[in-house]
Parts: sequence; C-alpha cells; structure tokens
Amino acid sequence: MLVDPLSWANDFKLCGGKKQSPIDIVTANMIHIPNMSPLVFTGTPSGGCTLINTGHAVQCTLDPTFSYSVTGGPFSYNYRLGQFHVHFGSDATKGSEHRLNGRAFAAEVHFVFYNSDMYLSVADAADNANGLAVIGGLVDLHAKHHNEFDKIANNAQYVKYAGDTHYIANFDVSKLMPHHHYYATYAGSLTTPTCDESVTWVVLNNHIHATDAQLNKLRTQVYTGDAIDPGVLMVNNFRPAQPLNARRVFFN
Repeated sequence: MLVDPLSWANDFKLCGGKKQSPIDIVTANMIHIPNMSPLVFTGTPSGGCTLINTGHAVQCTLDPTFSYSVTGGPFSYNYRLGQFHVHFGSDATKGSEHRLNGRAFAAEVHFVFYNSDMYLSVADAADNANGLAVIGGLVDLHAKHHNEFDKIANNAQYVKYAGDTHYIANFDVSKLMPHHHYYATYAGSLTTPTCDESVTWVVLNNHIHATDAQLNKLRTQVYTGDAIDPGVLMVNNFRPAQPLNARRVFFN
C-alpha cells in the first residue's frame, strides 16, 4: 500500500509536478467546447481478464486478445484498453479520486487505455507524452445491483492479499462503463507513483450505479499486504485532489 500521498514527492519527483491528478472538477470554471466530438469505441468490449490485488487497488488486467479501443473527443491517437481498477472508501461518503464541486463519490473506476499507435502496452506508454488515456467513472450508490460490477465484488474474496489473482472468463467493459457521450477532460497524471504526467483524462458525466452491499465486499475482504503480513484493509485507496494550477478543464 502506498501510504501518505503527501510525502510521495520526496521519493518520486513527478508527484510534485504541476499537472497532477486527480482534481476537484468545478463545473463553474469549466470551458465549453461545443464541437468536441463524442468518444468513439471500436473492437470487442468483452473477454477474459485477470483480477489482481496490486496492494493498492483491485485491478483487472485484460487478456491480450481483448481488443477495445477509443478515439475521438480529446484524443489524437487510438488508445487500447489495457486494464481497469477500482478506488473505494471505507464508507459511501468517500472513495473516488476525482471530486465534483467538492463532492466525493463512493468509488471510482479507472479504465486505463494506452496509445496503441505508438506503444505496445500500458507500461510501455506510461512515461511518454500522449501515452495514456484514462476514463474515470464515478460510482454512485443505487438500490439495484450492477450486474457487471458484481463480477468484481463477488470475486474480491479470491484476491484477498497483495499478489493474489483470479481469472474472470467473460467481462464486458461496455456494460460497466456508463454512457459516455458527455464528459469533462483535462491534462493530468497517473494517481500513484511515479505520477507520470502522460495522461489525457476523461471523467464521464454519467455515473456507475452500484449498491452499498457490493462495495462492502471490497471494503471488508481485500487487504494491502500478503498472507504473512496482511497489512490493513484496502479502503480509502484514493489520492487527495491536486492543485489545478494553470490547467483548464473542458467539457463538450
């Protein structure tokens, strides 16, 4: 687990940079770009993925045969989905990395795409300009279970400790990602060290709806350490909002 985000810049210089993520998205300060095109997704949105406890997040790494890409909107390249992961809080009042007008949400799913026109993987692209596109889906509580989110929540028991993996044979990302016609976008960074400022961020207007019971399966079953030294429950695995500095946030 990456403890004390306020001290990350001591060991990772970029974590103290001027284009860090996440941010608090203040709608009154956003700039409207009415002719910014919708996001365009191509390829197959479903396939196998390996659920893994990274020690900081619950992540699903997609099979190499999983071909789901995005272009359009703020993107000048084609970006291929490599993985998605979840940030969540100890209760429903916190958990998301991005805030909206100061409000935190119960969780946030990050869909991490890499520039497939120039690079071969997320790792290859991470420290390069225009290397990554991350689409953030804020998670709001709802009375009805989200069927695709269930595949994460119900399998959390199998990735209890850091390094644990569990294969999910069929996951449909298009069913987890909310409607993506409207969004906010800005230039930012990875939200964990090494905090590379290589990310074009898109935060969707529409939200993922999940139940508190689904989130509780993550809150109560997943730890930051291994089986010998479990550490603590993996809750509140979000970075605080970072200064916007001279950047601008756009919306369509």
